[in-house]
Amino acid sequence: MKHFPSSFSMKTALHVFFVLLLAAGASTQAQLGNVWHVPAETRPSGVYPSTMRDPLYPGTSASVTFYQGVYKASGGNNQTGGTFYYRVGGGSWQNVALDWHANEAGDANGFVQIWKSTITMPATIGTTVDY
Repeated sequence: MKHFPSSFSMKTALHVFFVLLLAAGASTQAQLGNVWHVPAETRPSGVYPSTMRDPLYPGTSASVTFYQGVYKASGGNNQTGGTFYYRVGGGSWQNVALDWHANEAGDANGFVQIWKSTITMPATIGTTVDY
């Protein structure tokens, strides 16, 4: 059985997260935050079930949850929502809301917010999903 590809264009990922930062809502003095999604990343705290793409290698028609982290420095970088953009088989871009998942405990300098979205993989083996 062919699995979902494990590598995606870094350019695409950076573009999507730049758009997420813009869509997250900005005050008049917005601050840039450290936002990331690394498909195979795990967190020592166990703040999400396994990896930032869960499951990491989904089969056809599987529900997949994509997690995104944002480092919240003390007093700033507050993400209040967002949008997850994806497309199937090179088709039109689609989107679903990013929902708040959890806060990961931090230190005096800040903590991490985790956001997530879930989509269903295509039923046809080998179909590419870009996000």
